[in-house]
Amino acid sequence: MEIEDNLLQISRVADNISAVLIRYNKPKISGISLNKLLVEAGFLEITDGVKLPTNSGKEIGISTIKRSSSHGNYTQCLFGAAAQHMCLELVLNAQEE
Repeated sequence: MEIEDNLLQISRVADNISAVLIRYNKPKISGISLNKLLVEAGFLEITDGVKLPTNSGKEIGISTIKRSSSHGNYTQCLFGAAAQHMCLELVLNAQEE
């Protein structure tokens, strides 16, 4: 998987992981499924319907940014290189189970 130095949104991280999984004939991962793994592992928590990094998540490089769209304002998690690597590990471990 190409770990990027840029901060990435969850869908881009999932796409990068899926590109690797496809090469090995493994099922792709969606951003929703990856978010679920991150919550289960304690790197994200859901507060008032918003996914936010826990202290563990912040330590591995998950940050947030405020955004706005036609639907209103929202908070988006962004994933640094170490967080992207952790996402890959979580997916691989989940697929081994």
